[in-house]
Amino acid sequence: MFKLIFLIFIFSVHAQATLGERSAYAKASADKQVRSTVKSLYSVNEVQEQYLTIREYVYDGIVFAVTWAGAGRPNLNELLGKYFADYEDHSSPAQKVQGMRSHRQIRGNEVIVEVSGQMRSMQGKAYAPALMPKGVTSDEIY
Repeated sequence: MFKLIFLIFIFSVHAQATLGERSAYAKASADKQVRSTVKSLYSVNEVQEQYLTIREYVYDGIVFAVTWAGAGRPNLNELLGKYFADYEDHSSPAQKVQGMRSHRQIRGNEVIVEVSGQMRSMQGKAYAPALMPKGVTSDEIY
């Protein structure tokens, strides 16, 4: 168990996007490559950090969803911001499905978080349904 916690800590990456807050990538530092894509209702900012790619989905300047993919997972406390407590309150070991790749979905009152993968190949998404633009579904967040 200690090894797992240590490896998660080692592979955690300092994320800049925070759910429910203003887009952080507008002020991204020069050492990070940021790519932006404008969709019809929202924009997607993508940044490559060390071993992880993080995308923030932005509507009217506010992050309504974040995704990540790579060798580890980001600091969820930082990534989820004010939604982290809701995530923790609804997270339990019973929600984890084990196999070659694990998959976990946590449905809080205000946030939905999905995490899947295996060591060195993790991906996830988190979104606040109340912040999503009308007409946008969770299938568009990847």
